[in-house]
Amino acid sequence: MRPRALGAANDRNARPLTRHGSQESATALPKGRVNDAIVSERLVNGPRKLDCYQSLPMIEDELGVPHRYELQDRYLELTRTELPANARKNGWAITEDHCFMRIILDQLFGDCWYNHLDRRLTAYKQLGNEQLEKCITMAEQILAGDTKKLEQWNRESLRWRGKLK
Repeated sequence: MRPRALGAANDRNARPLTRHGSQESATALPKGRVNDAIVSERLVNGPRKLDCYQSLPMIEDELGVPHRYELQDRYLELTRTELPANARKNGWAITEDHCFMRIILDQLFGDCWYNHLDRRLTAYKQLGNEQLEKCITMAEQILAGDTKKLEQWNRESLRWRGKLK
């Protein structure tokens, strides 16, 4: 089958375009006249690929509490970007993002985090809003330069994991 050209909405031999702009998708647009603006946009730009948070504005509930996606994004920004960058800049012993995540999550539970969460799933996605807020507070405390606390939390984390006596 040949692809449908613009303005060929009533061509009976053409296979209908789908909601995703391709002929392979199972969900077809309604038969009849197709909105040429949508078709041309999809032919030029391809199928829409939305980031799952892209269309969400800053979401807060009635009490002004940030939405969990905002909390997750802040936690990731701190642990993946800001803390490692600050650690390298200031010559801290711990510089890797996964180490900051381990230390913060272990400190949150007072034990090895995978004794409390499903280790096969992404840890931060399993946390509640209150837990995310505590993690963010701990990360911001470290970011503010409290390296003594970071070293203490790292030793405790390693002890809980049996890697330090």
